[in-house]
Amino acid sequence: MENVSTTEIPAGVELDFTAWLQHLERRDLGDPTEFAAVVRELALDPHRTEYAEYIGPRQSLMSDAGARWASLVAMLINTVHSTIADTPEAS
Repeated sequence: MENVSTTEIPAGVELDFTAWLQHLERRDLGDPTEFAAVVRELALDPHRTEYAEYIGPRQSLMSDAGARWASLVAMLINTVHSTIADTPEAS
């Protein structure tokens, strides 16, 4: 199995993702502190209250691949809809 921690992300992909996040968040992701804050906010924290009703008392989102996947899909759908809504109409 490949060690993910040593896998290099192509520079173009990393820049595109950062630009995409910056556009969505409307925050300065060039600032390392701000970037870290956005990453923390987007990360699946096992103690986030909005998921509490879906998991049992001894479960963690970090150990529930289904919940992580569902959350990522929901985030993608919300992102697409908000990006389309924010796109100015061509004049």
